[in-house]
Amino acid sequence: MDQAGTELVYPRLLRRVRAFLIDSVLFIVLLYGWILSLPAFGETPFLLKIVALILPVTIIEPGLVAFTGGTPGHHIMGLRIRDASRDENIGILRATVRAIFRTFLGWASFIFVLVTRKHQALHDYMTSTVVVLRRPETLPVHEKFAPRTEDHARYLYPSKIRRTVVILGYVFLSFVMFSVLVAVLLSQECAADNRCSHSESVGAGALEIIWFLSVGAAIVLGWRGLLPGCRRSALPRA
Repeated sequence: MDQAGTELVYPRLLRRVRAFLIDSVLFIVLLYGWILSLPAFGETPFLLKIVALILPVTIIEPGLVAFTGGTPGHHIMGLRIRDASRDENIGILRATVRAIFRTFLGWASFIFVLVTRKHQALHDYMTSTVVVLRRPETLPVHEKFAPRTEDHARYLYPSKIRRTVVILGYVFLSFVMFSVLVAVLLSQECAADNRCSHSESVGAGALEIIWFLSVGAAIVLGWRGLLPGCRRSALPRA
């Protein structure tokens, strides 16, 4: 609920991922179109060629986010990016910062949608924005979520500091295990110089996916109080 008393309805993570993939395809099309059009620029200064690429990308995001509440992917999937506490679009500066954070954080940012109260990805949380459904009344129940709450009536949760420390410990442990597996399974040329055979490239990709999933599991399970070291405990029944 925002300051105006409006109840916010949040989308499933899968819907947000679909919007992200739609935008990714659009950006790839723009990039290839720009590459193919380079011969037509002739002796145009290099700076102007870069502007010809950056301008449409900037219009899509953050431009459309600031002025229409979302990228083409968000509009197609029925989503809106808005301020976390007020029913208004975010300004161009905050939309730009949000886009930069999302780019650098990558897929890892979306893990936090599964643990934050307002279903925010990390780049949403860092810029005080939320992604909501534009027309939740048109969607089935399984496609929309209310704010996430902890069941303090039935469970005693560890402190947020303890959960954070334990999660970081598991992330560090998974990184150590990942490093050991890389050293054992991949050749020195592949691990150090990135000169990998096809099978090693496949193996390295699989290891990276496994490590990413293990980090995501540690964050989600840890924050929900389901991870050894920071488990929630059931309260005695009255």
